[in-house]
Amino acid sequence: MVGVRPPAATPLACTLLLAACATGRAGPAPDLNERYPPHRFVLGMGEGDGVEEARRRAYAAIAMQLRADLRATERVEASTSDRGEGGEAIYQEIRVTTRFDRLDWIRTLEIRADGGRYHVVCLLDRERARAALDAEIEEELGRLRIRLASIGSAESLSGLSRALRPLRAVGASLVPKLALRGTLAGRIQAAPEELRALRALEARLEALRRAQVLSLCVEAMEAGGELAGAFGASMAARGWAVAPCGDEGLRLEGVLRAEAVSHRQAGGYPWFCTTSLAYRVVDPASGLAEQGGSRRGLRAGGMTPADACRESLDRLAGDVATALEGGEP
Repeated sequence: MVGVRPPAATPLACTLLLAACATGRAGPAPDLNERYPPHRFVLGMGEGDGVEEARRRAYAAIAMQLRADLRATERVEASTSDRGEGGEAIYQEIRVTTRFDRLDWIRTLEIRADGGRYHVVCLLDRERARAALDAEIEEELGRLRIRLASIGSAESLSGLSRALRPLRAVGASLVPKLALRGTLAGRIQAAPEELRALRALEARLEALRRAQVLSLCVEAMEAGGELAGAFGASMAARGWAVAPCGDEGLRLEGVLRAEAVSHRQAGGYPWFCTTSLAYRVVDPASGLAEQGGSRRGLRAGGMTPADACRESLDRLAGDVATALEGGEP
Protein backbone atom coordinates (compact mmCIF):
# COMPACT_ATOMS: atom_id res chain seq x y z
CA MET A 1 0.00 0.00 0.00
CA VAL A 2 1.45 3.30 -1.03
CA GLY A 3 -0.10 6.55 0.11
CA VAL A 4 0.84 10.11 -0.60
CA ARG A 5 -0.98 12.32 1.86
CA PRO A 6 -0.38 16.00 1.23
CA PRO A 7 -2.14 18.40 3.58
CA ALA A 8 -5.38 20.02 2.52
CA ALA A 9 -5.37 23.56 1.16
CA THR A 10 -5.48 26.25 3.84
CA PRO A 11 -8.62 28.47 3.94
CA LEU A 12 -8.04 31.99 2.71
CA ALA A 13 -8.68 33.58 6.09
CA CYS A 14 -5.84 31.55 7.57
CA THR A 15 -3.53 32.15 4.64
CA LEU A 16 -3.97 35.90 4.85
CA LEU A 17 -3.17 35.73 8.55
CA LEU A 18 0.03 33.86 7.69
CA ALA A 19 0.95 36.50 5.16
CA ALA A 20 0.28 39.23 7.71
CA CYS A 21 2.55 37.49 10.21
CA ALA A 22 5.34 37.37 7.63
CA THR A 23 5.03 41.02 6.72
CA GLY A 24 3.62 42.69 9.82
CA ARG A 25 0.75 44.17 7.75
CA ALA A 26 -2.78 43.20 6.80
CA GLY A 27 -3.48 40.92 3.82
CA PRO A 28 -4.56 41.88 0.31
CA ALA A 29 -7.54 44.17 -0.16
CA PRO A 30 -11.03 42.59 -0.03
CA ASP A 31 -11.64 43.24 -3.74
CA LEU A 32 -8.64 41.06 -4.58
CA ASN A 33 -10.06 38.29 -2.40
CA GLU A 34 -13.28 38.43 -4.40
CA ARG A 35 -11.54 38.54 -7.79
CA TYR A 36 -9.19 35.68 -6.93
CA PRO A 37 -11.12 33.05 -4.90
CA PRO A 38 -8.95 30.69 -2.79
CA HIS A 39 -10.15 27.51 -4.49
CA ARG A 40 -8.41 28.71 -7.66
CA PHE A 41 -5.73 31.17 -6.53
CA VAL A 42 -3.23 31.68 -3.70
CA LEU A 43 -2.53 35.31 -2.75
CA GLY A 44 0.43 36.55 -0.74
CA MET A 45 1.51 40.01 0.40
CA GLY A 46 4.97 41.20 1.34
CA GLU A 47 6.33 44.43 2.76
CA GLY A 48 9.89 45.76 2.71
CA ASP A 49 12.26 48.67 2.23
CA GLY A 50 12.57 47.75 -1.46
CA VAL A 51 10.40 46.12 -4.09
CA GLU A 52 12.46 42.92 -4.27
CA GLU A 53 12.45 42.50 -0.50
CA ALA A 54 8.67 42.93 -0.43
CA ARG A 55 8.31 40.54 -3.37
CA ARG A 56 10.39 37.86 -1.63
CA ARG A 57 8.16 38.11 1.43
CA ALA A 58 5.08 37.77 -0.76
CA TYR A 59 6.61 34.63 -2.26
CA ALA A 60 7.23 33.32 1.26
CA ALA A 61 3.61 33.98 2.21
CA ILE A 62 2.44 31.90 -0.75
CA ALA A 63 4.91 29.14 0.08
CA MET A 64 3.60 28.99 3.66
CA GLN A 65 0.08 28.51 2.36
CA LEU A 66 1.27 25.62 0.23
CA ARG A 67 2.91 24.15 3.33
CA ALA A 68 6.52 24.83 2.39
CA ASP A 69 7.51 21.59 4.10
CA LEU A 70 5.60 19.04 2.06
CA ARG A 71 5.87 15.56 3.47
CA ALA A 72 4.86 12.37 1.75
CA THR A 73 4.92 9.07 3.57
CA GLU A 74 4.85 5.74 1.80
CA ARG A 75 4.38 2.32 3.33
CA VAL A 76 5.70 -0.66 1.41
CA GLU A 77 4.87 -4.24 2.37
CA ALA A 78 6.26 -7.56 1.21
CA SER A 79 6.52 -11.15 2.40
CA THR A 80 9.86 -12.90 2.69
CA SER A 81 8.35 -16.35 2.21
CA ASP A 82 7.03 -18.01 -0.95
CA ARG A 83 6.24 -21.25 0.83
CA GLY A 84 2.83 -20.34 2.16
CA GLU A 85 4.06 -20.22 5.75
CA GLY A 86 2.82 -16.75 6.52
CA GLY A 87 6.20 -15.18 5.97
CA GLU A 88 7.77 -12.22 7.66
CA ALA A 89 6.18 -8.87 6.84
CA ILE A 90 8.50 -6.11 5.73
CA TYR A 91 7.48 -2.51 6.26
CA GLN A 92 9.41 0.28 4.60
CA GLU A 93 8.60 3.89 5.39
CA ILE A 94 9.94 6.68 3.21
CA ARG A 95 9.72 10.31 4.26
CA VAL A 96 10.28 13.01 1.67
CA THR A 97 10.73 16.68 2.44
CA THR A 98 10.72 19.30 -0.27
CA ARG A 99 10.42 23.05 -0.43
CA PHE A 100 8.30 25.10 -2.77
CA ASP A 101 10.70 26.75 -5.21
CA ARG A 102 8.54 27.24 -8.32
CA LEU A 103 8.81 31.00 -8.39
CA ASP A 104 8.03 31.03 -12.12
CA TRP A 105 4.46 30.02 -11.20
CA ILE A 106 3.97 33.26 -9.24
CA ARG A 107 3.14 36.63 -10.81
CA THR A 108 3.04 40.08 -9.27
CA LEU A 109 -0.39 41.70 -9.07
CA GLU A 110 0.28 44.97 -7.32
CA ILE A 111 3.15 47.15 -6.10
CA ARG A 112 2.46 50.10 -3.79
CA ALA A 113 4.79 52.61 -2.13
CA ASP A 114 3.78 54.04 1.24
CA GLY A 115 6.11 56.32 3.23
CA GLY A 116 9.29 54.71 2.01
CA ARG A 117 7.94 51.18 2.39
CA TYR A 118 6.84 48.95 -0.47
CA HIS A 119 3.89 46.57 -0.51
CA VAL A 120 3.71 43.79 -3.10
CA VAL A 121 0.81 41.42 -3.74
CA CYS A 122 1.60 38.20 -5.64
CA LEU A 123 -0.60 35.44 -6.97
CA LEU A 124 -0.32 31.77 -7.87
CA ASP A 125 -2.92 30.21 -10.17
CA ARG A 126 -3.57 26.71 -8.85
CA GLU A 127 -4.89 25.34 -12.14
CA ARG A 128 -2.03 26.64 -14.26
CA ALA A 129 0.54 25.43 -11.75
CA ARG A 130 -1.11 22.03 -11.61
CA ALA A 131 -1.17 21.79 -15.42
CA ALA A 132 2.56 22.54 -15.57
CA LEU A 133 3.24 19.99 -12.85
CA ASP A 134 1.05 17.39 -14.57
CA ALA A 135 3.18 17.68 -17.72
CA GLU A 136 6.36 17.07 -15.71
CA ILE A 137 4.81 14.14 -13.86
CA GLU A 138 3.51 12.51 -17.03
CA GLU A 139 6.92 12.79 -18.67
CA GLU A 140 8.59 11.07 -15.72
CA LEU A 141 5.86 8.43 -15.52
CA GLY A 142 6.47 7.70 -19.19
CA ARG A 143 10.16 7.09 -18.52
CA LEU A 144 9.26 4.94 -15.54
CA ARG A 145 6.82 2.85 -17.61
CA ILE A 146 9.49 2.12 -20.23
CA ARG A 147 12.05 1.10 -17.63
CA LEU A 148 9.59 -1.02 -15.67
CA ALA A 149 8.73 -2.91 -18.87
CA SER A 150 12.43 -3.56 -19.51
CA ILE A 151 12.95 -5.28 -16.17
CA GLY A 152 11.19 -8.42 -17.35
CA SER A 153 11.54 -11.43 -15.07
CA ALA A 154 14.61 -10.40 -13.05
CA GLU A 155 14.30 -12.62 -9.99
CA SER A 156 17.83 -12.87 -8.60
CA LEU A 157 19.04 -10.46 -5.95
CA SER A 158 21.82 -9.04 -8.13
CA GLY A 159 19.67 -8.95 -11.28
CA LEU A 160 16.78 -7.14 -9.63
CA SER A 161 19.11 -4.72 -7.85
CA ARG A 162 20.82 -3.77 -11.11
CA ALA A 163 17.46 -3.34 -12.85
CA LEU A 164 16.10 -1.06 -10.11
CA ARG A 165 19.08 1.28 -9.89
CA PRO A 166 18.08 3.65 -12.74
CA LEU A 167 14.44 3.62 -11.62
CA ARG A 168 15.10 4.95 -8.13
CA ALA A 169 16.07 8.45 -9.27
CA VAL A 170 12.83 8.77 -11.23
CA GLY A 171 10.80 7.57 -8.25
CA ALA A 172 12.58 9.95 -5.88
CA SER A 173 11.76 12.86 -8.20
CA LEU A 174 8.12 11.86 -8.57
CA VAL A 175 7.14 11.58 -4.90
CA PRO A 176 7.49 15.28 -3.93
CA LYS A 177 5.89 16.38 -7.21
CA LEU A 178 2.88 14.18 -6.54
CA ALA A 179 2.64 15.59 -3.01
CA LEU A 180 2.76 19.14 -4.37
CA ARG A 181 0.10 18.33 -6.96
CA GLY A 182 -2.16 17.06 -4.21
CA THR A 183 -1.56 20.25 -2.22
CA LEU A 184 -2.44 22.40 -5.22
CA ALA A 185 -5.59 20.36 -5.81
CA GLY A 186 -6.54 20.49 -2.13
CA ARG A 187 -7.23 16.76 -1.92
CA ILE A 188 -5.47 13.45 -1.41
CA GLN A 189 -4.65 11.66 -4.64
CA ALA A 190 -3.77 8.01 -5.11
CA ALA A 191 -0.23 7.19 -6.19
CA PRO A 192 0.00 6.29 -9.89
CA GLU A 193 0.23 2.66 -10.92
CA GLU A 194 3.84 3.05 -12.08
CA LEU A 195 5.00 4.26 -8.67
CA ARG A 196 3.13 1.46 -6.92
CA ALA A 197 4.84 -1.04 -9.23
CA LEU A 198 8.24 0.44 -8.42
CA ARG A 199 7.62 0.20 -4.68
CA ALA A 200 6.45 -3.40 -5.09
CA LEU A 201 9.74 -4.24 -6.80
CA GLU A 202 11.68 -2.51 -4.02
CA ALA A 203 9.79 -4.59 -1.49
CA ARG A 204 10.54 -7.73 -3.53
CA LEU A 205 14.23 -6.85 -3.52
CA GLU A 206 14.16 -6.42 0.25
CA ALA A 207 12.43 -9.80 0.59
CA LEU A 208 15.10 -11.47 -1.56
CA ARG A 209 17.85 -9.86 0.50
CA ARG A 210 16.34 -11.02 3.77
CA ALA A 211 15.79 -14.53 2.42
CA GLN A 212 19.43 -14.88 1.29
CA VAL A 213 21.62 -16.31 4.04
CA LEU A 214 25.23 -15.18 3.95
CA SER A 215 27.72 -17.42 5.76
CA LEU A 216 30.69 -15.31 6.82
CA CYS A 217 33.98 -17.15 6.54
CA VAL A 218 36.17 -14.11 7.09
CA GLU A 219 39.70 -14.43 8.43
CA ALA A 220 40.88 -11.35 10.30
CA MET A 221 44.52 -10.36 9.99
CA GLU A 222 46.67 -7.94 11.96
CA ALA A 223 44.51 -5.33 13.73
CA GLY A 224 41.35 -6.71 12.14
CA GLY A 225 40.77 -9.48 14.67
CA GLU A 226 38.22 -7.74 16.84
CA LEU A 227 36.43 -6.35 13.80
CA ALA A 228 35.35 -9.63 12.21
CA GLY A 229 32.15 -9.66 14.26
CA ALA A 230 31.57 -5.96 13.60
CA PHE A 231 31.72 -6.64 9.86
CA GLY A 232 28.94 -9.21 10.20
CA ALA A 233 26.86 -6.76 12.24
CA SER A 234 27.28 -4.09 9.56
CA MET A 235 26.16 -6.53 6.86
CA ALA A 236 23.14 -7.50 8.96
CA ALA A 237 22.27 -3.82 9.41
CA ARG A 238 22.04 -3.63 5.62
CA GLY A 239 19.35 -6.29 5.48
CA TRP A 240 21.44 -9.44 5.04
CA ALA A 241 20.69 -12.60 7.01
CA VAL A 242 24.17 -13.33 8.39
CA ALA A 243 25.22 -16.73 9.73
CA PRO A 244 28.50 -18.17 11.08
CA CYS A 245 30.77 -19.87 8.58
CA GLY A 246 29.08 -23.02 7.31
CA ASP A 247 27.29 -24.60 4.37
CA GLU A 248 24.06 -22.63 4.66
CA GLY A 249 23.46 -20.08 1.92
CA LEU A 250 26.24 -18.28 0.13
CA ARG A 251 29.71 -18.42 1.66
CA LEU A 252 31.58 -15.15 1.78
CA GLU A 253 35.22 -16.17 2.14
CA GLY A 254 37.86 -13.54 2.61
CA VAL A 255 40.66 -11.87 4.51
CA LEU A 256 39.88 -8.72 6.49
CA ARG A 257 42.61 -6.24 7.36
CA ALA A 258 42.63 -3.01 9.34
CA GLU A 259 45.40 -0.46 9.68
CA ALA A 260 45.14 2.18 12.42
CA VAL A 261 47.57 5.09 12.68
CA SER A 262 47.99 7.84 15.25
CA HIS A 263 47.55 11.36 13.95
CA ARG A 264 48.09 13.94 16.66
CA GLN A 265 46.61 17.22 15.52
CA ALA A 266 44.84 19.89 17.56
CA GLY A 267 41.11 19.85 17.02
CA GLY A 268 41.15 16.64 14.96
CA TYR A 269 40.72 12.92 15.57
CA PRO A 270 43.73 11.31 17.27
CA TRP A 271 43.32 8.04 15.32
CA PHE A 272 42.60 7.12 11.70
CA CYS A 273 41.92 3.70 10.25
CA THR A 274 41.64 2.07 6.83
CA THR A 275 40.09 -1.37 6.34
CA SER A 276 40.14 -3.76 3.38
CA LEU A 277 38.61 -7.09 2.40
CA ALA A 278 39.79 -9.51 -0.29
CA TYR A 279 36.91 -11.94 -0.81
CA ARG A 280 35.02 -14.36 -2.98
CA VAL A 281 31.44 -15.61 -2.79
CA VAL A 282 31.04 -19.39 -3.13
CA ASP A 283 27.89 -21.37 -3.87
CA PRO A 284 28.13 -24.38 -1.49
CA ALA A 285 26.06 -26.55 -3.85
CA SER A 286 28.52 -26.23 -6.73
CA GLY A 287 31.64 -25.11 -4.91
CA LEU A 288 32.11 -22.43 -7.56
CA ALA A 289 32.96 -18.83 -6.86
CA GLU A 290 30.19 -16.56 -8.19
CA GLN A 291 31.72 -13.22 -7.28
CA GLY A 292 34.92 -11.85 -5.85
CA GLY A 293 37.18 -8.90 -5.56
CA SER A 294 38.86 -6.54 -3.18
CA ARG A 295 37.18 -3.66 -1.38
CA ARG A 296 38.77 -0.93 0.68
CA GLY A 297 36.97 1.08 3.33
CA LEU A 298 37.44 4.84 3.31
CA ARG A 299 39.93 6.27 5.78
CA ALA A 300 37.95 7.21 8.89
CA GLY A 301 38.79 9.06 12.09
CA GLY A 302 37.89 8.33 15.70
CA MET A 303 38.82 8.99 19.29
CA THR A 304 40.24 5.46 19.65
CA PRO A 305 41.69 2.97 17.11
CA ALA A 306 38.61 0.78 17.53
CA ASP A 307 36.22 3.68 16.87
CA ALA A 308 38.09 4.72 13.73
CA CYS A 309 38.27 1.15 12.40
CA ARG A 310 34.59 0.47 13.07
CA GLU A 311 33.66 3.58 11.05
CA SER A 312 35.88 2.53 8.14
CA LEU A 313 34.58 -1.03 8.39
CA ASP A 314 30.97 0.09 8.21
CA ARG A 315 31.67 1.92 4.96
CA LEU A 316 33.50 -1.16 3.70
CA ALA A 317 30.47 -3.33 4.50
CA GLY A 318 28.28 -0.92 2.53
CA ASP A 319 30.52 -1.34 -0.52
CA VAL A 320 30.55 -5.12 -0.20
CA ALA A 321 26.77 -5.28 0.22
CA THR A 322 26.30 -3.14 -2.90
CA ALA A 323 28.67 -5.37 -4.86
CA LEU A 324 26.86 -8.53 -3.73
CA GLU A 325 23.60 -7.04 -4.95
CA GLY A 326 25.05 -6.42 -8.39
CA GLY A 327 25.80 -2.74 -7.90
CA GLU A 328 28.94 -0.70 -8.35
CA PRO A 329 29.97 1.07 -5.12
